Amino acid sequence: MVKQIIRGLAPTFGLALVFSATGEVPAKPGSNSQTPGNSATVNPGKNIKKALTTPYCGRHQDQPGHHGQQSWKVVRPGMRTTHLKATYALGAIGATIPLRATLTLDKNGGPVPAQMVEFKVDGEVVGEALTNNAGEARVDYKVPNKWGAKKVVARFRGNKKCRAATDDTKVGTVRASTTLNFGGGFVNKGSPARLYGELKRTTDGKGVGGREVAIYVNNHKVTTVLTDAAGSIFYDYTSMYGVGRKINVKAQYLGDTLYNPSAGTDSIPVYPERKTVHIRWGGATGMYGETVTIHGQVTVGMPYPGGQKLAGVPVRMWRENGNIGEATSNHLGVVTVKHTLRSKPSRHRIEAHADVAKELYDLNKYNGKFGAYLTILPATVKLTVTGPPTAHVGDSVAYQVTAKRTTNNQWIEGLSVCSPNAKCEKTDASGRTTIEYRLPSQGGTGPRTVEFYSPADDYHARSTSTINITAKPSVN
Repeated sequence: MVKQIIRGLAPTFGLALVFSATGEVPAKPGSNSQTPGNSATVNPGKNIKKALTTPYCGRHQDQPGHHGQQSWKVVRPGMRTTHLKATYALGAIGATIPLRATLTLDKNGGPVPAQMVEFKVDGEVVGEALTNNAGEARVDYKVPNKWGAKKVVARFRGNKKCRAATDDTKVGTVRASTTLNFGGGFVNKGSPARLYGELKRTTDGKGVGGREVAIYVNNHKVTTVLTDAAGSIFYDYTSMYGVGRKINVKAQYLGDTLYNPSAGTDSIPVYPERKTVHIRWGGATGMYGETVTIHGQVTVGMPYPGGQKLAGVPVRMWRENGNIGEATSNHLGVVTVKHTLRSKPSRHRIEAHADVAKELYDLNKYNGKFGAYLTILPATVKLTVTGPPTAHVGDSVAYQVTAKRTTNNQWIEGLSVCSPNAKCEKTDASGRTTIEYRLPSQGGTGPRTVEFYSPADDYHARSTSTINITAKPSVN
């Protein structure tokens, strides 16, 4: 009787009925009763043969009844109820940890995928992410330099198919581990040497600033320094210990609320008092293709020539657009560097460096009051002309011309060679070319001098050569 009343009310109030039973269920009109385990949706006035397909927060999927079984339940048209569960998280200062929340259709329902979940920490949005097939959304969160638990709020805004849901939890904080390196390369007796180090947290390798660090030398505390914004520390130490010994240094950070303690140590050798090495060098001038010599001097204590000559020191020389060369000082401290000029004629400043032992010497450089320069000039060219010693007026005569660079005695390829009353020609790979010269009528007959020349270019100066010929009367 109750079931009949409900069926009568359903069309009136817009209700749909989902039936399920542990035993028999009412028979569909015109059929026998159903057996347990089979399910159907009853909607008076319609013949429904398929299971009800319900909205799934914007996706559609065949849904089983509550707990996987069909039950007597009134399903109202409209939005579904969702449930969001945020997961507690714990991380060290500076670490990046995941914030997680799981979205389901209700407290005991299935997961809801492909929906956006927003995460806030202490009221500030830190990110948002879509839920995966398991209904879980995940956002990476970097734990700030702030002690204590932080409130996390996860929020699903809802949509036309599903209602919104929120949940809150906490992010717990633990201290971050730290590393502290400290030391130096060497110290010289009686001279200050800089010891240095850096305090970092292991979670992300970032330097930890504003922390007190105690400095120890041979187990005696000598000072306390404060790390800078990058976590660096510096301490200038003057050793009075004997040469050949080593000093043991240590930096100790005791830790605080946010960071665990750490220490760094080093063993540093002691060298004799430092001396100054002086290097002096000059310039050079030459033509393109020429090999020039550049001299330098290396002395100890005083500049050359008054200082003590230092032999066996490697010296390197260079200019702004390339290497010049290197050599080793001789017993007089003299360095001789040879360099072949292969660049376009120009002027370059020369720099030099002496590779002395940095543990023993300071280096003083001086290349003259106005600097030392390498000046490259255009090369001169030797032109050689061969051909007939006589020619008739008005005739065209072929003359062979060869071009050779005087600085390195090399044949020149691509050099223009010209002559009056003739077309300019370029030399080949062997430095040769042929000039067709037409003997003009001006000058009459008898001895003549014919000039051949190469115009100046980027690498060569203008050069000339002549040949003596005898002009004969025209045969016409």
